[in-house]
Amino acid sequence: AFVVACFISLQVSAGMTHSVLAPGVLYLPLPVILWGAMRFGEKGGSGAILVLTVLSIWQAMRAPVLFADGDPGQAVLGLQLFLIGIAIPTLLLTAAVDQLRRAEATTRQLVGSLLRAQDDERRRIARDLHDSVGQNLTAVGLLLASVAKTASASAAGEFERLQRLLKETIEEVRTFSYVLHPPLLEPGGLQLALPAYLDGVAARSGIRIDLHIGEHVERLPAGTELAIYRIVQEGLSNISRHAHSTTAEVRLIRKKTLARDVSLLAIEYDGIGIRIRTTDRMRTAHALLR
Repeated sequence: AFVVACFISLQVSAGMTHSVLAPGVLYLPLPVILWGAMRFGEKGGSGAILVLTVLSIWQAMRAPVLFADGDPGQAVLGLQLFLIGIAIPTLLLTAAVDQLRRAEATTRQLVGSLLRAQDDERRRIARDLHDSVGQNLTAVGLLLASVAKTASASAAGEFERLQRLLKETIEEVRTFSYVLHPPLLEPGGLQLALPAYLDGVAARSGIRIDLHIGEHVERLPAGTELAIYRIVQEGLSNISRHAHSTTAEVRLIRKKTLARDVSLLAIEYDGIGIRIRTTDRMRTAHALLR
């Protein structure tokens, strides 16, 4: 399409050399060149300039009147100025676009490294809580039960309260360890990790949570699955703390577009939030691209 546009532009402008519209017609391919530079960067801009240069030279050899009437030297100078006038802004634009893309890629790498470091620290703390603190608390519970057998009857009530408090503490440590790093996410994916997490949230908060995972949702990259899981965590945490909602719904579906596959996560609830014209239902949707 670009070659055809350049060819038509050069042919038309060659036939209307003495018209005031000739410069405008000659520069008609410029928007396409700029689009290629923005879309494909340095390769797109350089390729477009190369195509335009070849076609311009070919047209100038066939019809020297394109840039000057009857003077080959003026024709060559006009062709050079024309190509320079298009090439320099295009190359500067492609350089700026490539620089922005490299900066964006570097930013993404830094953010990814930060998130991986944060997740590794979460995993370490969760493992220490489960393996060290949890086992120590369990051992304390066994010792407390052993001491309670030899205690007097007057102290039986106190030991019972201590055992109950210790049991609640162990459950809280296990819950905190699971929230920090879900053990089911890596081996089983979101299909196993989300139901287990939502059951725990529902038991702790009293909110009825419905989960719907589309049939076409498969295993996603580890970083994407972790991001979806953290979004669900944050969303449900906000609902339980601020929304005063009794119900919530989490939906994860997969949609195919022309360019890529898109995983769409939606969290809905009834409660306090920003008012919408038709309903008070709040929706938080996040598109995560594979």
